[in-house]
Amino acid sequence: MSLSMKHIQSAPDHLGCMRPARLNLSDKRDFSQREAVLFMAPKLTEMKELGFTTRELAAALAEQEIIIKAPTLNL
Repeated sequence: MSLSMKHIQSAPDHLGCMRPARLNLSDKRDFSQREAVLFMAPKLTEMKELGFTTRELAAALAEQEIIIKAPTLNL
């Protein structure tokens, strides 16, 4: 199968948008900020659609001792 330049150019964008199939939610390890944001992405997106700012979401997470700066939440 031959590939066109369109396919080759669009593949990295597609790969960059992929989310992990599932995260390992073991209680026995710590998660990175990236993993936390990916895990919470659907809810964070929903909250943004309801009008909450990333600053407000970061403050709400900080109340739960999850310290993630607002720019990191810009999905």
